[in-house]
Amino acid sequence: MNKIQVLAIGSPFGLDRSAWITANALRYNACLKDIEIVILDRPGVNLLDYFNQKITLIMDAVMMNDEFGKIIEYKLNQQTIKFLQHFQTPKYSTHAMGLAYSLELALALDQLPKHCYFFGFNINNPPRSKDQPIILNKFRAFRKYLQQTIIDFRCKRFV
Repeated sequence: MNKIQVLAIGSPFGLDRSAWITANALRYNACLKDIEIVILDRPGVNLLDYFNQKITLIMDAVMMNDEFGKIIEYKLNQQTIKFLQHFQTPKYSTHAMGLAYSLELALALDQLPKHCYFFGFNINNPPRSKDQPIILNKFRAFRKYLQQTIIDFRCKRFV
């Protein structure tokens, strides 16, 4: 069985907590008790200190011109990290030292885990506050998506 870690990036402000909320929900799933789940407050380059498993799943809020709650998933490599920098510009990022730049540094230092994946949750264009059930349903969908991904990765054969 593969060792998996989940790194939830965010801050305590507004919808930037989306990865934190999802990570906390995953902690209560009995079938995921062996998964290392870490919540990080805008870690910047300190993110590299947390790369310690064969499979690393990174969750973060992104701001895209798309439907609220849309999930993006990328296996991290040089091309996808460059693409993620698009979401880390001042126009899109919810962090000062963008995640993409930290990942680029990890890649340059050969510290990026071999099996490292990014999961983004779009927080742009949220429904009005009176539409709270819609927001909660999007968070549930994100949690279920990650839960199934973790279960799939747990049994997947990696070279």
